[in-house]
Amino acid sequence: MPDDRIKAQLTNMWRRQGVEPNTNDDPFWAYALAQAKISGKVIIPQHSTDGNYLDYSDSEVIFAYSIPSMWAAKNSNVINEGLPKLPLA
Repeated sequence: MPDDRIKAQLTNMWRRQGVEPNTNDDPFWAYALAQAKISGKVIIPQHSTDGNYLDYSDSEVIFAYSIPSMWAAKNSNVINEGLPKLPLA
């Protein structure tokens, strides 16, 4: 499938979940798009009650409300799937 079609379908799936993807500089979006292209795996965030699919309340990590759950160390574009190791090191 052409890359632009994959991007369009993933964008549509996110919007149907109530999340507008930031296709410019959101590392979680970039990761989900890469996974869709490489492995055909779809990662869709879950719309949170505060209107944002990311949780910035932790001082060290950013969580994405997604299935599978994703997280990244702050100031990092490396995305990890599943719950983070505690403590982060």
